[in-house]
Amino acid sequence: MMDLSVYYFACPWVIFRGWYNGRQAGCVVKCVLFVPTNAYAHGWMIFIKVSWSLGVVAGIGCVGIGFTALFYWFVSWEDDFKEEKHPFWSYVYGALSSVLGAIAIVHVEMTIKMNHITFPDTHITDSGQVIALLIGVFTLFTAFASSVKTFGDFLA
Repeated sequence: MMDLSVYYFACPWVIFRGWYNGRQAGCVVKCVLFVPTNAYAHGWMIFIKVSWSLGVVAGIGCVGIGFTALFYWFVSWEDDFKEEKHPFWSYVYGALSSVLGAIAIVHVEMTIKMNHITFPDTHITDSGQVIALLIGVFTLFTAFASSVKTFGDFLA
């Protein structure tokens, strides 16, 4: 939650100060959410400025939830750990995170495809590509294994 709050707090700076950094005359960047949208269109900019500014409130909420979770974690700390059932909301949060993560991946990949962004000097054997691939594979594996175990505990 604390990491998410950093994102929410940084969003207004990006939109008000850094959105046009590197933009050249005649540059049109299309972002794909569900339909291709010009990232510099007036209506889109108003929507982004308002929604990301309201995101600061979400950031404050994330900080509050993060500190509350830490507080309850410290208060309920026991010397001997016992296995507990996961609450219902952890399943909802996990499912929501998975769906939003999938939408984010599709959004980035479609934006790259729509804008014809290529990296001609990059090969899969470059260290930057291999490291990202390994992190992605191991993260996917651990998330899948955790989901299977958690879902199995939920059914039991």
